[in-house]
Amino acid sequence: MALAQQDDSYLRSEFDRVWSDYEQNALAENYEAALRFARRAYELSDSSLTLDAVLVAEVTAEFGNALLMAGKASESMPILELALGRTESVYGIRSPKLISVLTSLADASGTIQKQPVQRLYLARAENILINEYGAGSLAHADFSLDAGILILDDFVSLTAGTYLEKAIQTYSEKLPPTHPNVGTAQYYLGYYHLVSNDAKAARSHFAIATKVLPRDIADLADLRSLARKHLRCINTILRKDPSFKPTKFRKKKSADAKPKDLVPILRVAPTYPATAQRAGIEGYVDVEFTLNEQGRPIDIEILYRCNGPYFDAASILAVRLFEYEPVVRDGKAVLYPGVISRIRYELE
Repeated sequence: MALAQQDDSYLRSEFDRVWSDYEQNALAENYEAALRFARRAYELSDSSLTLDAVLVAEVTAEFGNALLMAGKASESMPILELALGRTESVYGIRSPKLISVLTSLADASGTIQKQPVQRLYLARAENILINEYGAGSLAHADFSLDAGILILDDFVSLTAGTYLEKAIQTYSEKLPPTHPNVGTAQYYLGYYHLVSNDAKAARSHFAIATKVLPRDIADLADLRSLARKHLRCINTILRKDPSFKPTKFRKKKSADAKPKDLVPILRVAPTYPATAQRAGIEGYVDVEFTLNEQGRPIDIEILYRCNGPYFDAASILAVRLFEYEPVVRDGKAVLYPGVISRIRYELE
């Protein structure tokens, strides 16, 4: 008995040390190191060590989150589902404590392209939050903003726009118009409209974001800078091609093709998506488009993607700004379909 108590005391001491190291690395955004410590803490919590159920549920959820932040979304799913079950056992099936785990599951589901599953997790989290704080509350608005951003990180979806519009509606009623959350929501709704091919709507939201987002808070100042950059791009696009045709998405394998008689004038480097950059993810996207008579890309389609949907939106935005010398046939500029360009994303 004394030996068992000694072993438990040793394991608890090791757990406390490992858990402290995990928290420090997670706070510093050292995701690979954080994952190592989270994995060890999870192993200890599942060993003969005696821990209370609340801490075991928390450790399981943090291990799932560490996997997710390290770019291991598929591996994180079963761990996060286990965390959900353990959290339900401790707090009940309607507790607000479930919201963070459900949101992480939604994030992982979107990353591995399980959009219907993502919607279910977000809907359950939203229902719990509404029951606790009420529809139209600031907590509901903050959740809607986070959900919209989460969806946009993975793919373009009407659901993202719906969440962001909910957030803006509540913020406009409950917060001063210069509040940073207002600017953040306006930026992301602008981004949603931009990748959905509604440049004029995007321009109006970006214009508000540039006025509201502060210059003296690092992350928000970066958003403000991006909003200004997008505004310049949109103004350039609208001057040269006032009417966008809808962007279509389809998946099929394609080789990287570049017609010999095309003469590029301008190729814009894409912005590396923050989510992929943080996770150390590289890849490429094959984009097909038609050149109009002015040498501008229209009818942009995603043909094939390597490493998930991280790079879709950035690739489409970059391709829209490409310029080529018009293709001339019999002395007349013509439409030139079937141009394929591979947009690469490589970390230095």
